[in-house]
Amino acid sequence: MKEKFLHSQGCIVRYTISGASQGPWIVLLHGWGCSADTMVSIGRVAGSTHRVLAIDFPGHGGSEEPPGIWGVEEYTQAVSDIMEHENILRPVMLGHSFGGRVCILFASMYPENVEKLVLVDAAGIKPRRTLRYYVKVYSFKAMKFTVRLLFSKDRAERMINARRAKSGSADYASASPVMRAVLSKVVNQDLK
Repeated sequence: MKEKFLHSQGCIVRYTISGASQGPWIVLLHGWGCSADTMVSIGRVAGSTHRVLAIDFPGHGGSEEPPGIWGVEEYTQAVSDIMEHENILRPVMLGHSFGGRVCILFASMYPENVEKLVLVDAAGIKPRRTLRYYVKVYSFKAMKFTVRLLFSKDRAERMINARRAKSGSADYASASPVMRAVLSKVVNQDLK
C-alpha cells in the first residue's frame, strides 16, 4: 500500500493506492467521522482484481481540515483532483454514507468518468421529516435562544452543550468547530 498526499482545494489530502498493479480502478470513499482505514477490508478483497484508491476526506483521518466551510461540491472536487493527479479514468466508485453523497454528486457532474456506483447506506437524499423531528429541532432552537437570554454566555453554552450531548449527533459533538459547520452544511444539502 502506498500512502500519498496531494494539496487540493486549500488543504493536504491523504490517500492510499493498493491492490493489483494492472486492471480497472475502484475508488473507496468512507463515511463521516471515519477514515480510509474503515475501507481496508473492502480494499483487500477488491485489490485482487482492481487497483484501489482510498481517500481520507479533508477533516478526517490523515487529511487536514478544510480551510473553510465546505459543502459536498468541495469534497467532490478534492476527489476529482486526486483522480486527475493519478490519471484514474472510469473507476467503480464505492461510497459509504457521506462517501455515497460524494459519489452521487461526482457521478452527476462527471457521468462519463464513472464505470459503476456502489452506494452503501448512502446519504444525500433528504428524507421526509415527521412532526416529531420538527418538534425536536425547534424545541432545541427555542431552548438555545432562551438560555442565551437568561444566563451568562459561559453558563448558556454549557447548558446547550449538555443538551446537545444528551440528544444530538455523536459526530457533531466530537467535531471541531470548523467540522461542525461543515457537517451542518453537508447534511442540509439535498442531492435530489
